[in-house]
Amino acid sequence: MFRLILLLNLLPLIKNIDKMDINNLIPFGDEHNDQIFDRELNDISDPINLSIRYPFFNRYYDQIRISNHGLIIFGNQTSFPSLKNPSEFPIENLICVAPYWIDTNLKDDSISDIFYREISFKTESNILYQITKIIRNGFPKLANQRMLWAFVVTWYKIGHDKNDIHRNTYQSILTTNGYYSFTLFTYDQLEWSKGSSNIHSQIGFNSGDNKNYFQLKKSFSSEILNLINESNIGIPGQFVFHTTGYINDVQCETSTGLQITPFRGSIYGGYEIRLHGICFNQSNYQIHIDKQLVEDCRVLNSLYIVCTMPMILDSGKIQVELFNRDNQILIDSTDFLAHVPEDNGELILKNYVNLTQQIVDPTNDQLILQFQSNSITRKYLFRIVIYDYATQLSSENQTLYNRTRQRIDLGLGYLNLSDIGNLTIRYDNIFPVTTDPDNRVHALQISFEMKQVRGWFRSALFVGAKIFTVAASLNSAYCPAWLLLQRDPKKYIEQIPVCACQVPTQPWPDEFLGFRVDEGCDGRKPIEETCAYHKKARGCYRKKSDRSWAGAQCCYDEHGQFIEQGQEGAGTLDVISPDANSWFEKSLSLFGHFFSDFLSYWSCCRSLLISEKMCKAYYEYRPAGKCEHMEVESIEKHGNPHFVTLNGTSYTFRGQGEYTLLSLPKIDEQVVQIRLASNDLTSGIIAFVIGSLKTRKRVQFELFPTYQHFEIRINSRLIEIPDEEFAVPVIIYEDEYLQIKREINGTFKLSFPGSPFRFHAQIRSTFDFFDLETLLEREKFIKLSTPSIGLLGDINGLAFPNGTRLSSNETDEKILFEYGESWRITKTNSLFYYLFDDINHEQFNSLKQNCDDQYCSQNDQTELFDEKYQSDQHHWESLTVTIESDVFKEIKVNNAFNDRYSYLTLLFYLFLICIFM
Repeated sequence: MFRLILLLNLLPLIKNIDKMDINNLIPFGDEHNDQIFDRELNDISDPINLSIRYPFFNRYYDQIRISNHGLIIFGNQTSFPSLKNPSEFPIENLICVAPYWIDTNLKDDSISDIFYREISFKTESNILYQITKIIRNGFPKLANQRMLWAFVVTWYKIGHDKNDIHRNTYQSILTTNGYYSFTLFTYDQLEWSKGSSNIHSQIGFNSGDNKNYFQLKKSFSSEILNLINESNIGIPGQFVFHTTGYINDVQCETSTGLQITPFRGSIYGGYEIRLHGICFNQSNYQIHIDKQLVEDCRVLNSLYIVCTMPMILDSGKIQVELFNRDNQILIDSTDFLAHVPEDNGELILKNYVNLTQQIVDPTNDQLILQFQSNSITRKYLFRIVIYDYATQLSSENQTLYNRTRQRIDLGLGYLNLSDIGNLTIRYDNIFPVTTDPDNRVHALQISFEMKQVRGWFRSALFVGAKIFTVAASLNSAYCPAWLLLQRDPKKYIEQIPVCACQVPTQPWPDEFLGFRVDEGCDGRKPIEETCAYHKKARGCYRKKSDRSWAGAQCCYDEHGQFIEQGQEGAGTLDVISPDANSWFEKSLSLFGHFFSDFLSYWSCCRSLLISEKMCKAYYEYRPAGKCEHMEVESIEKHGNPHFVTLNGTSYTFRGQGEYTLLSLPKIDEQVVQIRLASNDLTSGIIAFVIGSLKTRKRVQFELFPTYQHFEIRINSRLIEIPDEEFAVPVIIYEDEYLQIKREINGTFKLSFPGSPFRFHAQIRSTFDFFDLETLLEREKFIKLSTPSIGLLGDINGLAFPNGTRLSSNETDEKILFEYGESWRITKTNSLFYYLFDDINHEQFNSLKQNCDDQYCSQNDQTELFDEKYQSDQHHWESLTVTIESDVFKEIKVNNAFNDRYSYLTLLFYLFLICIFM
């Protein structure tokens, strides 16, 4: 009796299980508080008010209607044309999502149902997490933040009429993470595609302007029934579309052509890359990276091709090409930034300095690695991998030839390095020592690949020792031949950056005036661990020329004073800088600096056959360069209404909108533009862009305070910001125009070759504004023939765009406010990337001053502006999902809770099923 009663009580629950377990559909039904479509009234529901303004192809909507013919209609219209029979897109004034537009008659059909509900993070966070995981299959960069809102419509067992035995079940989800919106179609059951009008169904989107629309190719054909077995994200029956801004991005983000993710990576390869940006509708593709055919590639779905990055011979910008395999026609191409990773081997190797600061003779048989015993080596497991790059140098024309590369896994598996202590590796296990030509040089990169474990950010690559092997005969013979080929170093000295005569030492900085610390002589390390080849030096810095391969090495004594004499520990000219990448006409890979500057030093000053005369000659061709007394000045951080000008004065400006902070017309028209906004307490920068009006190349930082998230874009491309398990600085972007480096404390450092300005950006701890710090090399700045303009003025003070200057002691708030407003940018001179087309840029960036003929206090002006700005800001914040503040505490809860919750729920249902088996 007990089991019978239990059975009766659980019948509704079993029905619930049936609906929950329909393939990949989000749970639906009245038991999930869904509303049920009232099909007795008409074919289209009454207006349904949304709790947000939902972005849909550059417009925003807070009302939708649902049609039993398989449509979701946007807008507040009260009447519609007949939507019974599908019509081919585009259709004027119809703004809709069409998951399965088809003729139906559900009036007396007791089998079919249409369910719908709005989902918020606070009420159904687990469902939104499930939706997020689906969206990330298609758009991982755009959906890196969890979805915060969704609207789910489920057409359940829909027939053409009540007597139809063929039924369709499908679901459409509108969802957003606050600034990007997506539409998800899931098809569980498709058994009919033609209504009474004899027209097959249509699937797609229509924006209502007769221009922008998207239609699935199989629409209006019986082949549309095959969608239950197809997908654009690799999950049968499931399709994800990006519906925020541009309609040509709906399926494959096609607005920027072929793209690669990540866009920057190690030359050593071995990691996964994804090609995207165009639709991959066939399987016969061929991918070439750096002119080599990549075999390890597969078409994941119409959105992505996945490959394993091969080893690359050269750092710098390389080409990725997509061909049609059948006819070898180039379909599209993109660039990839290959780099030599920064060495962090000292975190793992005790003898890191000795390994990296000498040239070894491979006939000495073996290489010994001595491991640290610390929190890293004790906690994590590592696999040791050797990357071998080899080449020979032609003595006739000084070119590299017979270049090879190979990856050697020692086959030891993942090890606890602290337990090992030392490891001996024989050179003949890497390359044939006895048969190798005497003039063949190997660059061995010893790397440590951390075992990937669930819960860690990612598998980390620790770059260990970079070891160059050179036969003793080549080492001793190289210097005399090298000296015969050298030119007057004066032309290189004129190209390289000038050293500072004094650097700070308390503490030694990791960079100074754009110079990076030299890892071979690092003042931050104990003296016994560094500067072995610079006798009286305590720290050195390097910087590459903006115009050539050359670079400067500047060394300093313990007091931070520049050392001039080479044999006293001075730095030396680098004819080919170790930082040189192939931004120029030719590429020299890892070996350019080695042959030009490193092997020559060893052969002339360190080999067994050295003479004082040869070493002296080496320093004559590699002098230390020049130094100047230079001043780097930090302009006050612009994170509030107070601006410090370039001549040191300050003023208050409480503008809101977009302004020119700084412009240098004679340096490729370099411009810094900022977007100011306010909260309840203060105002500050929520976005900034630095770039060139001439080349249109730009970098943009944009903060989304509501969602505790920010984005970096290079031009229009959204770049990924790497997570790091360990506290090390990371260069996250670098090309010939720009370098972005993230420091341990989260500060982003932006530098531009040739510019006297550098910038430091940091998000405030309250995650509301950026602190943007401008660093000025004053000596370089004052030599500019044209003054700077903008909110920061120039070295003489402030000037309006028409040239009218303000008094250096101007305090009138009205005049200062007018001055600030004069630098408001317009649509024609804006460098900002805008995700949405319908932002009224002119309205956002204009201010009608209503008190020109009378004195206005700063407060009066602010109130007038705030009133104007609030309506404009509505455009910028139109995607804002209204979420209570306590929800954000829930967002930070470990996702494992949701996994555990789902797992326990599943066990419970399995238990119930077993009872009735």
